[in-house]
Formats: sequence, C-alpha cells, structure tokens
Amino acid sequence: MVQQLLPGVQLSDTADFPSFLAADNIELVQLLQQIPTAARNEPNVFISAAAGSGKTHLLQASCRQAQQAGWSAFYLPLEIIDTMEPEVLNGLENFQLVCLDDVETIAGSQDWEEALFHCFNRLQSSGSMLIVSSHEAPAQLPIQLADLKSRLEWGLLYHIKTLTDQQRIQALQLRAHLRGFKLPEKTANFLLTRMPRDMATLFEMLDTLDTASLSEQRKLSIPFVREVLAGGVGP
Repeated sequence: MVQQLLPGVQLSDTADFPSFLAADNIELVQLLQQIPTAARNEPNVFISAAAGSGKTHLLQASCRQAQQAGWSAFYLPLEIIDTMEPEVLNGLENFQLVCLDDVETIAGSQDWEEALFHCFNRLQSSGSMLIVSSHEAPAQLPIQLADLKSRLEWGLLYHIKTLTDQQRIQALQLRAHLRGFKLPEKTANFLLTRMPRDMATLFEMLDTLDTASLSEQRKLSIPFVREVLAGGVGP
C-alpha cells in the first residue's frame, strides 16, 4: 500500500533518515528506522522539539520508511487546520502509520481536541502506529480535554536534543555532501556565526548558497558566502 497525503501536502524530497544527523538523538532515530517492527513493541511515540530541530523531518522520514516497508502511511501537519475540518481525522485507523505534526496547534479547539481523542482511540483499536510531534511535551500542552492529554502521554516520549555548534557544522556538511558539493568547515563555521542556529534556517541558506554557487560557478569560500549574505550575489 502506498503513502497517502492530503491534497497539497507533500513530503520533502530531503526528508529521509540518511540526511538526518542523529548525533545525541540516536535512540529515537534507530527506533523510527525500525518501522514497522517497532510498532509491535510500542505503537505510540510522542516527539517534542524546539522549532527547527528536525521533528518534521523525522515524521516525514518515518512515512517514507513505512512506505518502503509496504505499509500505508498518512502524514498531516496540523498547523494547516485552518484549511480543513476535524473530519479529516475520520478513517485514519485504516492506515498502518499515522504521523501528526505540530499537535499544539489544536490546543483550545474543542472540535479538534475531541476529534483527535476519538481518532486516537480508533487507532489503538485498529493496531495502527501513531507518531505525534509538538514543540512542547504533553504535560506542557494547553490541551483542555483531559482524556486527550492523558492519551498523548501514553507510549514513548522523546525530546529531540539540540545540536552543538560542531554537530550543526557536521549536519551542514552532510547535507552539502548529499547534494553533491563540498562545504569547507571554515565556511560552515562562518555561516554558523552569522545566521540563526536552527537547522531549518541554516539548511535553507545552504540551499540558497548552492544555487548561487552553481549560477556563479564559484566555490563556497568565505568571501563568496559573505557576498551572498550581503545580497551582492543572487541565487
């Protein structure tokens, strides 16, 4: 069975496990890499992380892993709930893996909280695996429905540990390698000292630098990166 998505919701081409630097999060990454075997031991996983730490990457990579194993998978970023109704959660028990991203965005919405509560129960009954992510741990979420809050605390709870600066450099170099170019450590360190340190922003800038370097036929030296950051070179 193939992976299923809502219209307009697509998995990132770069969201896979080889492109994620596990670093101090190796236990979580290894668990997700074992889908569907992991589901037999623990069907519920809750992942919390600061913005830009890679939780979305891991949820989408999990969907891709499930697909490769022949499972049906459903990925839903709850941050887009303004564009849909809670009924979108109906029938998710027909999927073997369900990944719900940014669950904090439904907090305070009675309709969505109730819909997720009933969805959770149906998933439990059907034996499906559920992975939920949030910027906060379940205990800190402002969920009003007590039964839903308790459900979210079931299963395994993981917090994605923030990368050190040296690990951020390694992650940037890994992304560059997978894209087919070299990022010198000195250049990566220069970039790190001049950009916000969340990996989402750093990866976005790396993509911009890659495009600019191809256009200008120049290597990613510090002077070139300085020009791009100053707006002197367009992507």
